[in-house]
Amino acid sequence: MKPMKRNMISFAVCVAVSGWTTNLQAAGFQLFEQSVSGLGTSFAATAAAEDASTVWSNPAGMSYLSGGNFTLGAHVIKPTADFENQGSRTLLPTASGGLPLSGGNGGDAGGIALLPNIYYAHSLSNRLSVGIGVNSPFGLTTEYDDGWVGRYHALKSALTIININPSLAWKINDSFSIGGGVNLQYAKAELTSAIDFSTACIAGVQAAVLQQTGGTATPAQIQGAIAAQCGPGGFTTPGNAAKDGKATIKGDNWGYGFNLGMMWQIVPSTRLGISYRSSIEQELGGDATYQVPAGLPAAVASSPRFANTGVKAT
Repeated sequence: MKPMKRNMISFAVCVAVSGWTTNLQAAGFQLFEQSVSGLGTSFAATAAAEDASTVWSNPAGMSYLSGGNFTLGAHVIKPTADFENQGSRTLLPTASGGLPLSGGNGGDAGGIALLPNIYYAHSLSNRLSVGIGVNSPFGLTTEYDDGWVGRYHALKSALTIININPSLAWKINDSFSIGGGVNLQYAKAELTSAIDFSTACIAGVQAAVLQQTGGTATPAQIQGAIAAQCGPGGFTTPGNAAKDGKATIKGDNWGYGFNLGMMWQIVPSTRLGISYRSSIEQELGGDATYQVPAGLPAAVASSPRFANTGVKAT
């Protein structure tokens, strides 16, 4: 697998409303940055507090804003994921080291993603400010062509996380401010992959015959049973894409965390900011569903391994 490349196109508008004043700003995009204005301060947003995006970078910064402040930004990301096959093979037959896997390299698996962020901060008094931010700190989708050579590992992998961050800031005096917020984080994931039911059929019949004969079955007996049970449906060639099934796993969850911040106005031209954001543990719950191709022997199709079930992942 070649390293993933990301082609980024940014369109962003930062609107700060203080009293009746409106300030429009636009800047480029850099990955993992959740603020448009932060790009213009070389990511020193922890102490900058230029607009309402300080809700995310350092909630204490809200105390340096007056009136109502609204910030909206959006980034378009186009990841590029290219795979180069260098000899992928099937699991069976083991005696020959498997067969070359059919299928291409999957095309460009990267899709276009829109990552918006929105923040609002409002000063309730000279000392107390409130705010809220909504953004997507993590998220990516890769989707390869159906039938590609790596289909048994992955077809689609998608992760979406939305973070909601209500915050408070308190100005202790003209020099010190503190702030904190709660993070309500929604996570959703989807994973899909193809299933090599030809290999599943061959391996299942082989295991059953060996069990029935106490391990004394001859190769001819095994091949005869495979032909009789897997042959009618066309499941005798490992890696046959025309006889693949599909597994789909979906799950979601709400996780919770917090963030804290402090700002110290050392002199009028120098400000120090410190911020902390807690980790958030997500335990996704959902369902695993399986698509089984027509003609698959009942003994394989009814296997508990391919029964729809609930899933969890931390």
